[in-house]
Amino acid sequence: MTYAYPDRGFQVEPGRPGDIFFFVTEIVSGAWRGRFGGQFCSLPMTEKEFGIRCAKAILGQLLPFWRTAVTRQFVVVRHRREIIGAALSYADTHQTGPSLICIDVVVVNEQWRRQGVGQALVTYFQKRTPPGGRLECYCMSESRVMARLVKRLGFVRTHKAAKFTIKGQIALPPERWEWQAKCASRTLDPVRRNADIAKCL
Repeated sequence: MTYAYPDRGFQVEPGRPGDIFFFVTEIVSGAWRGRFGGQFCSLPMTEKEFGIRCAKAILGQLLPFWRTAVTRQFVVVRHRREIIGAALSYADTHQTGPSLICIDVVVVNEQWRRQGVGQALVTYFQKRTPPGGRLECYCMSESRVMARLVKRLGFVRTHKAAKFTIKGQIALPPERWEWQAKCASRTLDPVRRNADIAKCL
């Protein structure tokens, strides 16, 4: 199923096997610019790390009966059949309490940055977060554009990056940002209302 964003004409849809190469190469390119961890500057390592995750997400979409403890979503944005952005998320379906979805990676083609592609992808996940559920993402210190975007969309920074030293080298972990979906408790049925409130506790 495709989801349209009329203001920009973007389409957010499930990723296909052929989209994985775009996703992986954008991660490698971003790693060289400091937007992702330095370990992802290696194409073979990034292919192994994220290619498998994307493949599992695609299988989960095509085969609903194929279930794992972690549910992944790989989605893309196209413009005139050209892929211009992609994102990968995961959620632990076996955890107790409110659901937690993590936006693993968001990438946007260099020529399409600051035009609403990243916003379309993040908004896609916000709209699919259950009432009371939480959505989180991580931003490296060089990813200021992404940090400003999620802040504008209502995310709150819960962990600020702090430098530390490992074996004589300075490391800077990513910042953590979190957003919580509002609880749907405006129903007149008191039993259903109480059930909705309980989901959010």
